[in-house]
Amino acid sequence: MLNLDVLAKIAFSIGKLSVTWYAIIILSGALIGTIFGYLHFGKRLHLSVDLVSEGLAFGLLFGILGARLYYVIFSNQTYNSFLEVINPSNGGLAIHGALIAVAIYLPIWCKIRKVDLITLLEIALPLIMFAQCVGRWGNFVNQEAYGPETTREFLKKLLIPDFIVDNMYIEGSYHHPTFLYESVANLIGLTIYQIVRKYWKKIYVGDAVSFYLIWYGTVRFFIEILRTDALLIGSSGIKIAQVVSIVMVVVGILLIILRRVFKYKLVPVYDALYLETSTLMLKEKNHKVIVFDCDGTILDTFELIEKTTLETFKELDPTYPITKEEADSFFGPYIDETFKKYANEKISLDTWISTYAKYIDLYSDEYIKTYPGLNEALKELKKMGYTLVIVSNKINKEVKRGLKLTSLDKYFDYIVGADEVKKVKPDPEPLNKVKEKYHVTNLLMVGDSPIDIKCAENAKVYSLAVTWCKEKTEHFGDNIEIINEPNELINIGKKYLDIL
Repeated sequence: MLNLDVLAKIAFSIGKLSVTWYAIIILSGALIGTIFGYLHFGKRLHLSVDLVSEGLAFGLLFGILGARLYYVIFSNQTYNSFLEVINPSNGGLAIHGALIAVAIYLPIWCKIRKVDLITLLEIALPLIMFAQCVGRWGNFVNQEAYGPETTREFLKKLLIPDFIVDNMYIEGSYHHPTFLYESVANLIGLTIYQIVRKYWKKIYVGDAVSFYLIWYGTVRFFIEILRTDALLIGSSGIKIAQVVSIVMVVVGILLIILRRVFKYKLVPVYDALYLETSTLMLKEKNHKVIVFDCDGTILDTFELIEKTTLETFKELDPTYPITKEEADSFFGPYIDETFKKYANEKISLDTWISTYAKYIDLYSDEYIKTYPGLNEALKELKKMGYTLVIVSNKINKEVKRGLKLTSLDKYFDYIVGADEVKKVKPDPEPLNKVKEKYHVTNLLMVGDSPIDIKCAENAKVYSLAVTWCKEKTEHFGDNIEIINEPNELINIGKKYLDIL
């Protein structure tokens, strides 16, 4: 049986410099987490090694300094020199101090390096929790951060390995390995969040902040009940870590609620980090953006809308003499506006829209398709380095459904649906939203209707009309660039590559 009663704290020495296992373990957790984050997200999302290394180095420096100063302030110990104050080699680091220091440092660093803070936090915070899971084993080496007395038999019932049980024999009795409880609890939470955010579209970029605050705050609150070495607020007997943990949980819950109430940057993590076309939004990145309309430009939904419209009238107003030509007029405009002229006391606007939506759901799988050559053209535009976006007067969910059915979803970085803006096309708001997101002053709007061209004009950006749907050339007016086949997009891409 491995005897760790007197576990060596020094890993190795170089001259007078001694390197402790405590330091190695903490740094290992940070390095493993960073390497995983870079290989899994950073490299694919175009973060440079230099940028990641710089962020990690300063993050560790400020984190350790903050953790140490926090511990010194609240430990009520006497220190004989400045060296003792700043030396954490024998323990004496408080994670809450590290979090406060990094919370101050990180926004400043992101501002200087022009990195999107919310996106970085979504990547970094789960990795920070992983580093904590590993770092807690530094407490194991130092025989600290343990709980009250217990028995060997009790610890064995928890299926704790012998080498841990042996090292929990401190000053004549066995103690609860609270470092282990916290490490395991955080690992469980980390695993849950990693799985959920990858598959559930309601987890948005930045929710890692709320998850971390709530999960770690809850875990730490209950762990502190067992800790025998907890920092106290003066002589009050109140454990400061529990107070901070309560604040963390409350802030985490408020962030979840307020973000959704005010719809602040609700970009699904799946779209931002796991799609093949995802990009980390570095603010200095020179995005070259092409925006596409959806129906009639990317998706061939002409027959779907015609069929849906005819079925809607057949159900709600079968005596109305709707023709195919009138049904075709529903292709393009915002559906709320289209149905307004048919709504009355007998059939409300909501009834028209809900019935129409019912038939859209019913017939989408059968009728939605794309245009020959479009897949290849989009693939080539992505190779050229373009950021591809869709702006549609359909709701976001319906756009995504159509893209998925046609396997075009992998090409698009961002979608602005009718439910994400106050005013739809031809108002410039949707395109202005794209410009704001990618920090560009100009882009190319590609659409199949005069509404798209007018939207581009109102937003003061380039425009391009396509005719592979049903529109005729004369509908677009004079001085509008027009193409007739999807493969012509490749030459258009080459033309605008140096302009945007």
